[in-house]
Amino acid sequence: MLFGVLILLDIARSIYARVGYEQPNAIWQPDPAQYAELNWPPGADLPANAPIGQRVYAQHCAVCHGPDGRGNGPAAPSLRPHPRDFTKGQFKYKSTPVGQPPTDEDLIRVVSEGLQASAMPYWRDLLTEQEIREVISYIKSMSPVFQKTTPRPLAIPPRVPADEASVGRGKALFAGRGCSVCHGPNGRGMIPMIDMNGYTVISRDLSAPWTFRGRSTPEQIWLRITTGLAPSPMPAFETVLIPTERWDLVNYVLSLRRPAPGEPGGTLDGPGQQPDLLRRGEYLVRASMCGICHTEINPTSIYRGDTHYLAGGADC
Repeated sequence: MLFGVLILLDIARSIYARVGYEQPNAIWQPDPAQYAELNWPPGADLPANAPIGQRVYAQHCAVCHGPDGRGNGPAAPSLRPHPRDFTKGQFKYKSTPVGQPPTDEDLIRVVSEGLQASAMPYWRDLLTEQEIREVISYIKSMSPVFQKTTPRPLAIPPRVPADEASVGRGKALFAGRGCSVCHGPNGRGMIPMIDMNGYTVISRDLSAPWTFRGRSTPEQIWLRITTGLAPSPMPAFETVLIPTERWDLVNYVLSLRRPAPGEPGGTLDGPGQQPDLLRRGEYLVRASMCGICHTEINPTSIYRGDTHYLAGGADC
């Protein structure tokens, strides 16, 4: 009798589990302002006479930046930093003064060369020059900032010689102007912060210039210090430091460079190898996209990037 009861209980448990898991208890549907759905394959729903720029954007850009350019594509939960919101006109890697949008040349460089150490790939091998210009025109149409003014690139003054005196002045500025608060006293950075849009960003490790998304030439570093990196916490020093002081900072930053992995004397020393096991684990979990399986998803497989991250709920 006991054996029979156990069999009945096991059958009941199996039926309950099968019936109970046939339908989800709840269906999460994201706010389109955060994560918008796409028809697959991307761009398949466009009319045959759609402009080239719109078609290129839908096929290659909308997965991350969203169908309406608000940084709300279905891949957005996976990405850190968050995809750019084109409608706000906030562009980090530009040659123009604070308050001005980037030039077409700035945007062409980013699309063509990509942004190192990020999910933004280079497109020069896949798209033609015309397609790149067309998609840039389409992106510019998403924000009114490009209609308010004609951007003019900054004139970059000659570099101060990178001698011991300049590096020493740059080191003093680095400590005195608050750079060490975000990048650490030794410039190693990797400190989590919140940007103007509420997303998590990680301060740059200045000893690893091969990870600089805006390139690591002295002129580009001078521009980053001059114009800032809005909407990130990196401020603009255009009105705070004179041009020669900004060059001293550039010379100090470049003096921090360590050998890259693969170079003589270089070692693996990035976020995946940091000694803090909690921070290392967080990086590896996100880099490996564990959340795609271990987080609640909606019917089109957009997973939650908020407080339910890693809370289960995906039917794998």
